[in-house]
Amino acid sequence: MILNTPAKEIFKNNKTNCTQNHTKDEIIQEEDLSSEGAAARRINSVCARAASTMISTNFKFNFNDPHLDDPNISIQSVRSVTFEQWCKKKEIMQRLKDKLIQDEKMKILEQKKMKNDFNETKQFNNWKCFKEWCKTKDRQARTKKKKQKKQKLEKKLFKLQKQENASRGFREWLKESLKESKRAQHTKKRKKPKKSTEEEEAQKKIQNSICYKEWKMKKIREERKEKREKKIKSQHDKEQLMFLKQQRRLINRAGDVMLAYSLNKSIRDLENIRRRPKSARNGLRR
Repeated sequence: MILNTPAKEIFKNNKTNCTQNHTKDEIIQEEDLSSEGAAARRINSVCARAASTMISTNFKFNFNDPHLDDPNISIQSVRSVTFEQWCKKKEIMQRLKDKLIQDEKMKILEQKKMKNDFNETKQFNNWKCFKEWCKTKDRQARTKKKKQKKQKLEKKLFKLQKQENASRGFREWLKESLKESKRAQHTKKRKKPKKSTEEEEAQKKIQNSICYKEWKMKKIREERKEKREKKIKSQHDKEQLMFLKQQRRLINRAGDVMLAYSLNKSIRDLENIRRRPKSARNGLRR
């Protein structure tokens, strides 16, 4: 026997009943798609429930009955359904069930794919930003080092120029003072050539000695500064040479692990030597 109600209407009625009980949000909301097995199990259980509800709701009434929406249906209307009608209905329900399961699976897989694509793009963008940040940081460090080197060179040049200007000024001052003293002597000799007393000679000697002492003190200071700078440079060069020699010896003797330990030890020894007083250093050298 052929059913009075067509298959399309049944599908629509079943779909509306399914959507009332089990919506898309209930299937997908708060879904952890980390494991595919769990997601598939959940899809199957939801779709099976939906299909069972459709079957139960549609088999409460007779398909030949015009009052389909009436809930108060008698048992006779259920008994009047034939075996062929029941089989056809079951086949239709099975197809609908399979179709719903496949649709839900496809939707969840698409959502999972979209989520994975979004995560991949996010990771790529984060990696790109981190790479750019590293490049900018390296650039800043290089510029900072260049600026520091430039400032050090400028300071050194400024000090050297200052020293040269000071020494030049002192020489000029000495020349001028000697010229003035000679002129004064010459004028005094012209005015009073016969009255050259011992007091004038003593004053000249005192003035010359004062000028000489001042010049000598300045010279000594300059020499001390030069010696200190040379000493610091020589000490630094010696430490570097010692460090390089020890490094070469250690490289020839031991492997990579012992090399790192021995280098750290040599650096500590050098730091201890620097901290010790001069007397202790001299004793160690002997």
